[in-house]
Amino acid sequence: TRGSSIYGSKINVDGSPILLAFFVVSPVARHRPLRSDYIRGSKIALAVYDVTRPETLEGLEREWIPMVRDELPDVLLQVVANKIDASHSPEVEDSGRELAERAAATFMPISTKTGAGMDRLFEIMRLHIQRVAGQRASR
Repeated sequence: TRGSSIYGSKINVDGSPILLAFFVVSPVARHRPLRSDYIRGSKIALAVYDVTRPETLEGLEREWIPMVRDELPDVLLQVVANKIDASHSPEVEDSGRELAERAAATFMPISTKTGAGMDRLFEIMRLHIQRVAGQRASR
């Protein structure tokens, strides 16, 4: 990621409109001050790393996950291993699974290229949004 981007989409969950906003937050130092503004109020955080580039996992552990946990202690955090279709060391995927465990997060291996794991990833997010929306409606 070279910059920070925002993507949005409206969906209906149990007849209620929900705005999904995806914030792609850059690891570049000059964007650091904006990160907490982008994630404030989020219900789900995806910590995505590239299994072909182990240093991306190190960056999640060193900087991104602690920032998310400080700003959003109750967020559903998912550590997502991307590019599982590409040639990579199984240890990198295992390290992501271990990081997820330490961070009290779920772990999801995916391939955005082939779509492997994507349905499950979005299903987990949908179920979480339904739970959050249900809690809000019962107040």
